[in-house]
Amino acid sequence: MRILHTSDLHLGTVLYNHDRYAEFEVLLQSFYDYLENEQKHNNPIDVFMIAGDIFNTSNPSNIVKEQFAKFIKKLSKSFPKMQILIIAGNHDSAAIIELNDTICVSDNIVYRGKVHYIQTKVENFVVDSEDTSDNGSNNSSDTEAENFIKSELDFSKHIVPLKNNKGEIKAFVALIPYASKPISLDSRALFPNEKISDNVTHTLNEKLTALYQIVKDEIFRLKQEFNCPNAKVIAMGHCAVIGKKATYSAENGMIGGKK
Repeated sequence: MRILHTSDLHLGTVLYNHDRYAEFEVLLQSFYDYLENEQKHNNPIDVFMIAGDIFNTSNPSNIVKEQFAKFIKKLSKSFPKMQILIIAGNHDSAAIIELNDTICVSDNIVYRGKVHYIQTKVENFVVDSEDTSDNGSNNSSDTEAENFIKSELDFSKHIVPLKNNKGEIKAFVALIPYASKPISLDSRALFPNEKISDNVTHTLNEKLTALYQIVKDEIFRLKQEFNCPNAKVIAMGHCAVIGKKATYSAENGMIGGKK
C-alpha cells in the first residue's frame, strides 16, 4: 500500500500584495501529474493524505475555496480507487472543512474539520448513589437524580480502515483535526472513568493526549475484532509537537485566526 502525504498548502496566501493563485495552480497540478505518472507505471498511490492548513486563513475567498474543491474533485474522478483523507489545521475553519464533507459526497473522500461525539441522554442518572447519615442508615432523601448527557467519541468519524484490492484491511488511519479550544475536547468522552462529582479540570494538553490515546485503543480493539493483527496504525493530526509529545502553548495555540 502506497501513501502520498502532504500538509500546509496555505492556499490563498498573498505575498507583498502579490496574488499567488497561479503558483498554487502549479503546485496542485504537480500533485496530479505525480499521481497520474505513478498510475501509468502500474505503481498507483492508494491513499492521498492532507494533514491540515489547506487554506491560509479561516475565511478564504470563494475563488480559493473553489480552487481546492476543483482539485479534489478532479483527483476523485481520475483516481476513484484512491482514498483521499483531509483534516483541518489551525489556519483552517473547521466549519468550512466539515461543509466540504457534506458537499463532496464520495466514497473515496473524507473531510474532517472537528472532533465528533455521540451524545445520549441517560434518564434519572444518579449523581450521588449513596449518602449515609451519622447513625449509619441510608438517607435516600439526599440522593439526587437528574437527566445526564453521556458523551462518547464518534469513532466512525475518526478511524478509517484502508483495504487492498482483495478487501483486506492493511491499515487504520486516525483522523485528528486541529483542536484549538478546550470546548472542542469533551472531558466526558475523553475521561469516561472519572466521576462527575470529582469536578476535575484538565489542561488542553491532557485532553489532546487522551484523544489520541482513546483512538489508538479503539484501533487496537478493531484489529482484534477484524482479525488483522498486522494492520498498520497511522495517526494523521495537526498540532505542535515537542519531544514526540503533542502540546500547545500560549505562543503556538492560536495561529492563523481560526474561528
